[in-house]
Amino acid sequence: MSIEIIDDMYVPICDYCGTQLKAAHKFKDAITAKKDARWCTYKNNYNVWIDYCPECQNSKPFYK
Repeated sequence: MSIEIIDDMYVPICDYCGTQLKAAHKFKDAITAKKDARWCTYKNNYNVWIDYCPECQNSKPFYK
């Protein structure tokens, strides 16, 4: 999930709770928004990017 394209906009979405950040016109801007919002991003064992919002980082154990 992580960053989805919705109506030609890039929308960061938390892979655990589904929280969305504001849509961005550029992929790079969506990545910046995730960093600014202090989301945790990592690549899992299946080579898929996973994003967690700060609330989920504190409530759900996950492994890097």
